Amino acid sequence: MFKMITLILQGIEGFILDLPTGTTTPHELISILFCNSKICNPAEMLHYTENWFSKSIDTYLDHALLHDEYSYVHHPELLNLTPLESVFKVIAATIPKEYDSIEEAIETANELNQDFDLEDPVITKEGILKDNQSQCKSLLGRLEVEIDRHLDTLEYLKGVKFPDRSIKNREYRRVFDETAGKVYEVITGRPCPKSVN
Repeated sequence: MFKMITLILQGIEGFILDLPTGTTTPHELISILFCNSKICNPAEMLHYTENWFSKSIDTYLDHALLHDEYSYVHHPELLNLTPLESVFKVIAATIPKEYDSIEEAIETANELNQDFDLEDPVITKEGILKDNQSQCKSLLGRLEVEIDRHLDTLEYLKGVKFPDRSIKNREYRRVFDETAGKVYEVITGRPCPKSVN
């Protein structure tokens, strides 16, 4: 009897943790519901790690159920990544999911700029689409703060192989800046102007 309960609970755990963050096709839903609990290919590891992180971001991640043997931030070698690449990869996949649109990202940035009295210019969609340097820089700065917040979260987690975050670490700075540019492009639908990045 206890063995059956354990098997049922394992199935529920997999169902809850492995749901996609967005809508699914019928094929994906069947795959989610009936998948084997073993994750064996890189696409599944990407999906598993990124869903775990994005769904757990507003909770205590150290209490979130995780099979870290399938997590590429815990085991970057699973995807032939360095620890530096793995943490920025999950962050680059997560931040754009936090915004439904460019308008939401702009609204959030403007609210935070106003709340903290940062004296940054008001960001508009038109300003971003016309590559207004000060507005693009303000939005990019907001995304960099978001990246730092996620880095703080990942650094705190037990078992995450975390890179040297020293500002003197040129590779860290390069990957940080590249990630900020990628996130900016995904959210806005256009590359960040070179004069800003």
